[in-house]
Amino acid sequence: MQAIGPYTVQRELARGGMGVVYLAWDPALRREVALKLLLLSGQADSARRRRAQREAQALAKLDHPNIVHVHDSGEHRGCNYLVMDYVPGLNLQQRIDQAGHLENADAAQIVVQLADAMEHAHQQGVLHRDLKPDNVILTEEGAPRLTDFGLAKDLSVSLSALSRDGALLGTPRYWSPEQAHGRLDRIGPASDVFGLGAILYAAITGQPPGRAAPTLVALAAAADDPPIPPRELNPDVDPGLEAICLRCLRPQPRDRYPSAAALAADLRRFLAGERPEAAHRRPRPGRLGLLGVCALLSVAAAAAWVRSGDPERAPEAARPSLSASTPPTEPARLEGTSAEDPPPDAPATAGDDAPPLPPPGPPPETRAAARTAYLDGDAFMDMGGASGLALAKESFAKVFELDPTFALAYVGRARMRREEKDFDGALADLDYARRIDSEEAEVHYWTGRVIKDDLGRWPDALPHFDRCLELDPNHAEGYRHRSRVYESLDLPQAIADLERAIELKPPLSKARLKMNDTLGRLKQRLAAKQ
Repeated sequence: MQAIGPYTVQRELARGGMGVVYLAWDPALRREVALKLLLLSGQADSARRRRAQREAQALAKLDHPNIVHVHDSGEHRGCNYLVMDYVPGLNLQQRIDQAGHLENADAAQIVVQLADAMEHAHQQGVLHRDLKPDNVILTEEGAPRLTDFGLAKDLSVSLSALSRDGALLGTPRYWSPEQAHGRLDRIGPASDVFGLGAILYAAITGQPPGRAAPTLVALAAAADDPPIPPRELNPDVDPGLEAICLRCLRPQPRDRYPSAAALAADLRRFLAGERPEAAHRRPRPGRLGLLGVCALLSVAAAAAWVRSGDPERAPEAARPSLSASTPPTEPARLEGTSAEDPPPDAPATAGDDAPPLPPPGPPPETRAAARTAYLDGDAFMDMGGASGLALAKESFAKVFELDPTFALAYVGRARMRREEKDFDGALADLDYARRIDSEEAEVHYWTGRVIKDDLGRWPDALPHFDRCLELDPNHAEGYRHRSRVYESLDLPQAIADLERAIELKPPLSKARLKMNDTLGRLKQRLAAKQ
């Protein structure tokens, strides 16, 4: 049997993108424990080790009956590990899957205990930031125990030092709006109150509150949309419990419960048969900005035109804004930008004479509309063909109109410059986007694509794919394209990357089926070498 530190591994319990959990034997205390080993790869090693150290330090502060206790931590062959209580039983998601949804009282009993646990964590200065039913283990007696503080954040650590974790790690359909938008200054205890409400929502409806979306950008764009009221999904939900749930899930942190303790108190009122405080309160008036309405109308109009299949019926706003005859000496521009818009057509590495960064960004509502416009462009690019390209150009131009300080605006323009074979201009845009937001995984991904696919400098693309995957460990296309680079450098790593990409793709997607064929070919090559 494998040994990790003084612990003997018995079997694997679970595996995810960041680590694997084993059932292990503690010879000193003669008992079974859960051992979480952090998996490492490439340039992400040091960042993940620091994250594991933060996790151990944060969890060592916590001592609550509804939180899985951490007993030990260490390092094994360069990988960090944590040793925790082993709690046999189903997690809450498995119970929800079995039952479809929970009864009102059962759901409230579980969440009130979790709220007590999170109040304890908050008092110790620790956030969870990844609250979801999968991270709640139910004991044989039915008591919930909260685990996997993998995104736990010690509040004493500066926000800037944790920007990678705060902006990009977590479970998107349970994210609070401030996490989806990457608003680190707004992530706090109210974000965990949102997570508790999301668990309650899933327990009483059978589904998470957030919408499924293909990209992080799409999720951010939808983050401020209110969830479907629980009683529309399950008519048996008590109106008082629905009111508690929806108060937790309000987009603005100030409109939620002021603390996990306040949420627990309202749940106890509900369980005692009293009217909860949330049932007496009215939410602040909502606001749908004109830009949001226009974005919805423009997408609907574009979709109707796409369905018609007639290029001549395309609205003027959906036609290409870049001319195929743009002189190579003039940087390609999108409609809605000017010749003064940075960056100029310059080398990809910005020097002292690089254009100044734009001023601080617009209000969150405008940034959300810009994200929606970028998402539209991304979807139209995937659609392909002349019609898809025309719509993508219009969508990316809209991003600049809404928010020229948005890094993804320059990513979109770089993608259009690729279509015009202006690869130097594309790299200049991507370099400028990186100066605006170096923590945006898409910036590094598309930089790698231009260097690999357009310039043919495959090894030079590797650091960019590494950085993309360090920032977003669930970026399937990042793994796929890094695998292509590794085919000639490190065949086992190429296979590992492709296996991860396949794991992240939808089961029946064409991309996944094609990657399975490639994986078989790579494994044959590896076998022939051995």
